[in-house]
Amino acid sequence: ISFTSMINVLEKSNDPKSTTRVMKLLRRMEELEKGGSDVVRLDAVAFRVALRVLSRFGDAKRAQKVLSWMEELYESGREELKPDEACYNSVIWAHTCNALKSSSQKIGMKQQRNDRGTAASLAAAEQAQELLVHMIQRFRQGETDILPGRSGFNAVIRAWADVGGAKGIQKAELLLKLMDELYQSCTTNFSADSATYSVIISALAKSTKDGAAVRAQELLDQMDSKGLVDTIAFNATISAWAKSKKPDKAEKAHSLLQKMADLHNTGDSNVTVDIVSYNTVLNACAFTRGGAED
Repeated sequence: ISFTSMINVLEKSNDPKSTTRVMKLLRRMEELEKGGSDVVRLDAVAFRVALRVLSRFGDAKRAQKVLSWMEELYESGREELKPDEACYNSVIWAHTCNALKSSSQKIGMKQQRNDRGTAASLAAAEQAQELLVHMIQRFRQGETDILPGRSGFNAVIRAWADVGGAKGIQKAELLLKLMDELYQSCTTNFSADSATYSVIISALAKSTKDGAAVRAQELLDQMDSKGLVDTIAFNATISAWAKSKKPDKAEKAHSLLQKMADLHNTGDSNVTVDIVSYNTVLNACAFTRGGAED
């Protein structure tokens, strides 16, 4: 059985120890190659699969090391080991997984641990962003094979959205703007999709900042103009209105509920009024002057 086959087996494993095992296999391949083996040689396939394993378990530290390892070998003359978009995306996603994990750990924690969780998710988002920017810079310098795709952008946007707060949302929106600019300039052949928008709108729905609901509505309107609206985005926008201090929030929420029903009834399978939609509108009404009876 080949080393690459063994690494492929680890990719399908649910055992977290797979990250340690995949690193050992890569190092063993390196040892045999340096020892003069005519059969075993580090190759791009082994590295890519290893990065997918590390990414899957959110082992960003090791994923970053493997990426740097590939870059060093490429710069030393091993042109076949140049990291491609998939390699960078794997590492970006590993950092994003860390951001999401740290963000989820903030809930229910004591303040000191909460602050550590916030710092960890912020650091992970910044590292993911750094890689994304690095890819764009190299693309602009002529390396046309490593421009990040939509999945790379969405991963970093998700990381920032989970950081939340004014900074996290601002960073996510700046990336949304950059995606649009690259698409409009024909630099890329993709633009933001429903997942891109929904992640940011969901972050706005959790925000306590004044104007969050208005901004969520603006993004939903952008989605609508592009035919991208879905249930998740509608429900998140309704939630943003429900939590706002605007006196007309119940009216806004009910209007969105009606629009959801209209879209669904005219054949839009991406939009369905569900229990979340109804409950969130009722919540908006209950906390509006005049009460739910209005």
